[in-house]
Amino acid sequence: MARNRYVANQSFILGMLDDFVPQDHFVRKLDEFIDWDFIYEICVPLYSKEGTNRVDPVILFKMMFINIIFGIHSMRRTCEEVKVNIAYRWFLGLGLDEEVPDHSTFSQNYIRKFKKDNTAIKIFEHYIKELVECGIVDPSVVFVDGTHLKANANKNKSINKEVEIASKRYQKELDEEIDKDRAEHFKKELKRKKKELPDTKEIKTSLSDPACGYFHKGEKEKCFAYNVNVACDGHGYILGMSLDSGNIHDSTAFYHLKDFLDFEYGDTIETYVADARHSTTSIKKRKQKCDIRFNFIFYIVEIIFTILLSNLINTVTSD
Repeated sequence: MARNRYVANQSFILGMLDDFVPQDHFVRKLDEFIDWDFIYEICVPLYSKEGTNRVDPVILFKMMFINIIFGIHSMRRTCEEVKVNIAYRWFLGLGLDEEVPDHSTFSQNYIRKFKKDNTAIKIFEHYIKELVECGIVDPSVVFVDGTHLKANANKNKSINKEVEIASKRYQKELDEEIDKDRAEHFKKELKRKKKELPDTKEIKTSLSDPACGYFHKGEKEKCFAYNVNVACDGHGYILGMSLDSGNIHDSTAFYHLKDFLDFEYGDTIETYVADARHSTTSIKKRKQKCDIRFNFIFYIVEIIFTILLSNLINTVTSD
């Protein structure tokens, strides 16, 4: 059999980059339906008009989208994938002969510019507002839940740190409401006992990541973690999130998330759906004052489902 004289990997190809990207590739939908130009307006204050040419910020954020959407989850690997993937280059607007930003360029831009200015959050808020205006996202009913995310911190490398005890939020407001109610019923003002409470307490703090908190719940392993609370609508679109130390209760972290939601969506929120961990006195009092209904139904449904499942298992076992 004669050997083919034509060596394909040394050939020259005359054609447009667009010709090599399949029409049904997902990057075409991202390019068609998402507005990217507004990112330039957000990033204008972050760059100097003098000096060398900057890296296009839209390219950097598009690379972030590639990293997440296509399940790469590594900016270093994403940069390498873009070098050899024609569809990714087409999406970024980079020709085959143009240099791809490396992971260090992305990291330094994020640390020096995007992180301080909360650029990623601004982009997120812009897209959510567009979805609300289009009627795709409905913020009238908000589902809230929290989980603990293990921090990348060694639990054996820590110190005991003395910190100031923070008073419970809205405690003063609750006391004032009690005094007002007693005054309306012609009762004397309560004489509150002045206990000598310590002003500080000792907590375990990580040396490698001081922002996380020491977490322990039930039979779970003790570890440093973060408390992540997420709010979404009935279709599963994320409306907002909050990140707190792992040793903060969900009911306390909820206020940070709710402040953000109130600022972004205001009176459009009619109902919050949460589990029993959010059923605290201060939250109940606040929802009465704000005339917002809090439905603590997930916990009840979970209990009923557990009981029914247990009865079913017992019935099958007995038979």
